[in-house]
Amino acid sequence: MRIAEQLRKRIGELSEGRPYRVSASIGVSSLFLSDVSTPTELIRLADEAEIMAKKTGKNQVVTAW
Repeated sequence: MRIAEQLRKRIGELSEGRPYRVSASIGVSSLFLSDVSTPTELIRLADEAEIMAKKTGKNQVVTAW
């Protein structure tokens, strides 16, 4: 989560002093903190979290466990 937040902030810094804005919506899931048992399920959770990040305001990190 901490790395994803740092990445989101760094991406936002790309637009400093520019006439446009760059942002990132990031979904994070964890094999160790969730009940999933396959890589496909883990990716699905991260994808759902990323969609939630976009729906609830964009430019944020959302987790799904």
